[in-house]
Amino acid sequence: MSHSQMNDLKKQSTHWRVTCDFQAKPVDIYRDYSVARFKNFDVMTFEGGNVCKLMKYINVRGHQCAECTAGWYAYVNRESMHLDSTSTACQFTPGGGAVLSEDNFGLYSYTNKKFRCTSSPDATTNFWFGGY
Repeated sequence: MSHSQMNDLKKQSTHWRVTCDFQAKPVDIYRDYSVARFKNFDVMTFEGGNVCKLMKYINVRGHQCAECTAGWYAYVNRESMHLDSTSTACQFTPGGGAVLSEDNFGLYSYTNKKFRCTSSPDATTNFWFGGY
């Protein structure tokens, strides 16, 4: 989708989520999955390094929490939005089983085959806008 199409969809949405490899694996088990409210975390405008953002729910390799903060990164024209599993600055710390500097939900410089979004060369990361 174009940036303007995404902004139009955002205007009609209250939440965003990111899933992994939804074509091959069901979303309904909520593994390797995150969801947040746009009012708490706007993925369309976010930029920063290891900024604690309130998540409605987040799960990485089975580590999970609800209504907690997770550390996100994004730098325009440099790094797409992502989470670093080894960061411990926020409430969500999925470090158990992580590889050094493991990236999740976006930039994939350091990957872990146990994370669904990087489990194979064909795996995907999928962003969704919507509401309940």
